[in-house]
Amino acid sequence: MIILGITLFNYDNYVKSNFATDSDGKLCGVDAPGYDYLYFANPPTIDRRVCVKACPADTDAKLSCYVTEDVGCKYSSAPGFEVQKYDNFAMDQNRGGRFCIPSDETLSSELIANAHL
Repeated sequence: MIILGITLFNYDNYVKSNFATDSDGKLCGVDAPGYDYLYFANPPTIDRRVCVKACPADTDAKLSCYVTEDVGCKYSSAPGFEVQKYDNFAMDQNRGGRFCIPSDETLSSELIANAHL
């Protein structure tokens, strides 16, 4: 029993350290199956995050996300939307998850520093 408990504890820590979490604490790709990437709703702040199927392209009119309690999928470059549209690229980390990072260097530097990526 002790070995099983230690194994489950280690597996839980492994999972939590290898997947990004949305604003509700759900693990992207685990608790939100198929939504493997984390998209920051209003970078460079990190408090509002959603899991997305893929990092959106410039031409995407709609964001395919796993809705959280405080962040939906209303997506636009216009001010006032809960999820801001921005040019981005996918960043995969061996530990910590997959992220959609802003292409703008200043914004991405601030976001990476804030998120400790």
